[in-house]
Amino acid sequence: MVRKKVRSLRLGRDGERVSVSFWSGLRGSGGQVFHDVPGKDFNLDHVVIHGHGIYAIETKTFSKPVPKANITIECDTLRVAGRIPDRNPIEQASAAARWCRATLRN
Repeated sequence: MVRKKVRSLRLGRDGERVSVSFWSGLRGSGGQVFHDVPGKDFNLDHVVIHGHGIYAIETKTFSKPVPKANITIECDTLRVAGRIPDRNPIEQASAAARWCRATLRN
């Protein structure tokens, strides 16, 4: 049980490191990137401000299934390797975008 939790925490940490590195690469093309933006009782994983727009980005890290990692979206349901994640990433990203929009308008 403890090993599974530690493995899960490491996976999340490693996924966050990769994500931070990827999004930070936009700085070279004039983008501004903010990580772990605090809201009330939540945080936004990443906010990217670029000439093309402002994006609230929700990241999720999953173990890669064998043999193939497929991500599908049908209506408002996202599936990773045929399974629905515990938390709905589409719902989270939509809420993050609404919060970001409302906050920037004020």
